[in-house]
Amino acid sequence: ALLPPGKFITKILDHSAFWLLSRFSGKQILKRGIKYDAVYTHDILAVYAGAMVAKKNNAVIIHDVHDLYTEVINQFFPHKSSFPKNLIFKFLIWEMRQLALLFKSWYTKRVDLVLFTNISYREFWMNAYKLKAPTEVIANYPKIQPLIYNNRMRDELGIHNDDSVALYSGLLSPGRSLEMIVESARWFLPNQKLVLVGRGTLMPNL
Repeated sequence: ALLPPGKFITKILDHSAFWLLSRFSGKQILKRGIKYDAVYTHDILAVYAGAMVAKKNNAVIIHDVHDLYTEVINQFFPHKSSFPKNLIFKFLIWEMRQLALLFKSWYTKRVDLVLFTNISYREFWMNAYKLKAPTEVIANYPKIQPLIYNNRMRDELGIHNDDSVALYSGLLSPGRSLEMIVESARWFLPNQKLVLVGRGTLMPNL
């Protein structure tokens, strides 16, 4: 009852990496024999486990949409590889994205509440997955409060106090449009600087 309809689709999903991982996690949780009233998931990798546990316990399912699985899945594959491997990796990335989108569409019809980090995310999901469940937006940014002044970044990088800084802080991995951000610096004025803080597979190229 948890699987999408169609034997062919079921067989494909049953042999995909994220599907097996999620199913295994669900089985391990159910082995604990704990009664759950609500299940909270926040990633496509966890939704099948959440569906298993919720169905067994007749529990409420809450899904928090802050995952970028379908966009950053390529970070789990080598950034550079030989021609045959590169072709295989591209096919696997495409296949896993299609499976994830299909499964996400199926899952979102079964949740009781969907949380979003911003309004535009909610609008996208409402249109892409015809979402019927109640939704709430809980922004993932801190409250406005006074900050302790720190000039370390400007001092270490030799950036003048009057210069404007566009700052990216996070994982330097594919799927985040970082190449486009770096390319945009071509049109910066002399008093405009771009700073990237983080590590990842794209670090040497960026």
